[in-house]
Amino acid sequence: MLDIKTLEGWLWDAACKIRGEVDAPKYKDYLLPLIFLKRLSDVYDDEVTNLSKQYKNKETAEKLVEQDHSLVWFYLPKKARWQSIVQQSTGLGEYLTDVVRALARENPKLAGVIDRIDFNATDSGQRIISDDRLSLLIDKLGEHKLGIADVDPDVFGRAYEYLLRKFAEGSGQSAGEFYTPPEVAMLIAHVMDPQPGDKIYDPCMGSGGLLIKCQLRYNEKYGVNPKIKPIKLFGQEFIATTYAISKMNMFIHRMEGELALGDTMRKPTFTEKNGSLKMFDTVVANPMWNQKFPQDVYENDKFGRFLFGYPPSDSADWGWIQHMFASIGEAGKIAVVLDTMSVSRGSGDGGNDKERAIRKKFIDDDFVESVILLPDNLFYNTTSQGIILVINKNKKHKNEILLINAAHLFEKRKPKNMLPEESVQFISDIFLKWKEVEDLSKIVATKKIIDNDYNINPAKHVKSNKEKELMPIKEIIDELHSIEDEEKKVNANINRVITHISSQANLSEKSDHENKWSQVRLGDITTFAIGRTPSRISKDYWTNGTLPWVSISDMKPYSEIKKTKESVSKSALKNIFGDNFCKAGTLLMSFKLTIGRTSILAIDAVHNEAIVSIEPKEMVDRYYLMYSLPIIDFYEYMDKAVKGQTLNKGKISSLKINLPPLEYQRKVVFALDTIRKKIRLEEKKKRLLEELFEYTQRNLIRGKIKIGNLEDEEK
Repeated sequence: MLDIKTLEGWLWDAACKIRGEVDAPKYKDYLLPLIFLKRLSDVYDDEVTNLSKQYKNKETAEKLVEQDHSLVWFYLPKKARWQSIVQQSTGLGEYLTDVVRALARENPKLAGVIDRIDFNATDSGQRIISDDRLSLLIDKLGEHKLGIADVDPDVFGRAYEYLLRKFAEGSGQSAGEFYTPPEVAMLIAHVMDPQPGDKIYDPCMGSGGLLIKCQLRYNEKYGVNPKIKPIKLFGQEFIATTYAISKMNMFIHRMEGELALGDTMRKPTFTEKNGSLKMFDTVVANPMWNQKFPQDVYENDKFGRFLFGYPPSDSADWGWIQHMFASIGEAGKIAVVLDTMSVSRGSGDGGNDKERAIRKKFIDDDFVESVILLPDNLFYNTTSQGIILVINKNKKHKNEILLINAAHLFEKRKPKNMLPEESVQFISDIFLKWKEVEDLSKIVATKKIIDNDYNINPAKHVKSNKEKELMPIKEIIDELHSIEDEEKKVNANINRVITHISSQANLSEKSDHENKWSQVRLGDITTFAIGRTPSRISKDYWTNGTLPWVSISDMKPYSEIKKTKESVSKSALKNIFGDNFCKAGTLLMSFKLTIGRTSILAIDAVHNEAIVSIEPKEMVDRYYLMYSLPIIDFYEYMDKAVKGQTLNKGKISSLKINLPPLEYQRKVVFALDTIRKKIRLEEKKKRLLEELFEYTQRNLIRGKIKIGNLEDEEK
């Protein structure tokens, strides 16, 4: 059988076959259905082979399956079987699209799941993923079998989760739409401790990880026992592609669940015949933090969910909590992952904050059971710390709240930290046994919480004396060596640049090559557009934002913009930007207040009215422009009649650029890129050396390491 490491490595290698051709956040949408299809096909082949043994020959078995599809886990039409796919030599994209659609027709459970992607899709007349790349991917996936005898369902499920984690690493803010780190999900599963017959619900399920971990935890405790009532899983997801991932994830894990597509806050799917909300025993969730909803979502709610108060428009955290609270029975409980500020915002401000007012009612009514403070840099859409808030309608320990400060119980990893398995066990054990541990947990009386103005951030009550967690020394040294190797290449280029620069003895005289350059207007060598800021009053423009919106604070000089602080909705794109957005690779320049800052988009985005997007014509290198624009003397172009520093559209068009031949522009870019690389390496090296200093300082002075005969050779 395939082991987990082999499986993970192979599947990631497969992902890399299309990684460069498709944007990082999107290529999961192409790869996951094919891996899913490969698994279904190999399991189907195994099942037919097993039936062949029973009915003496394969031909009989295949005929029986054609007549009765229930004989196999999933029936696959002939064209959807892997052996048919690998034989397709032309029109592969079109063929795969037909395959997934045929499969969805044969298996209605997969409709809207596996058939969402068009493998033959184009963008601006070009195939998004070419047949050549698809062929490489099919070949790679064909290297191993994924049948019943080849890989255990649980192992394959773990490998699938590994892929989701890897996709999250490249997805920036969009990772938060589909992925909760599995160790956080498993911690919640341990804390919730699913019992036989429980109905478990996730109203914003993403890829389904929290529900799956609850099922895995239940299986771990109770196994498969027909005498014990099983748990039932329910989930709703707003984003269609993420819903598709959750369905595939469930199938991969061989789990059953009632999953629905739709907007839970506006139209919850799980209701009773009388129109009331369906009741669950347990709710687990990781909603988008500080999500924005207009007040009418709360004011016009017909389910009576927001009895504790309406949350502010700029953060739906306590709106989500109230939906979950309205969805549990009299003995129900909730575990929800939220921004740390959600449990302290408004405390100490005189009591006028909406979130504090709602939090106060939950605490006064004794529904808050525990708050667990998580380490920072666990989540893929933020480096901020999160908390797990546990709410229980039937608390065992009345008028007490268990606060756990687990901020230091992490393992440093790249690109994100993680909670090791022993930390998950340790934290859940503290919760389930309701105990205090020095520097880690404290049982706090509700009266003391009230005295602290309803601030239930564990860091406020549990002071940790733990030292800052340092990188492992081997990792520090390995990274320093890696930088040294990279420096050798960069230094060789730096030396070439320095040699060329230093040979120009007299920079005051105009050189011969500069005389041959043309000085051109920006408007003559580019097309450009000024951005917009959708109205903040129209909340629909900012609610459920899917398209990054760039402000000047998102722009770091001479850098690529990979994520933004805010995003706008499809409604804003249509009504404000006219369905026009800047594609990855577009050059941006600020021209108000902070004038002349330049960056290049690494993502599709729109931007505000203080930024101009610039698309160079063929004779201009965009990176040359990125370096050229900031050194213009903008003062002579400024509109003096307007208060503050700004340029109007005409002045932007008239900005003058020294434009050498294209080949020479690229040489300029090479020189400046080389120097920038050196700066970044030095900055990274400085951070590592500071870690090395602190490690050495701690351990030398405490006598844990020794330095032998090391001394200053200069003495």
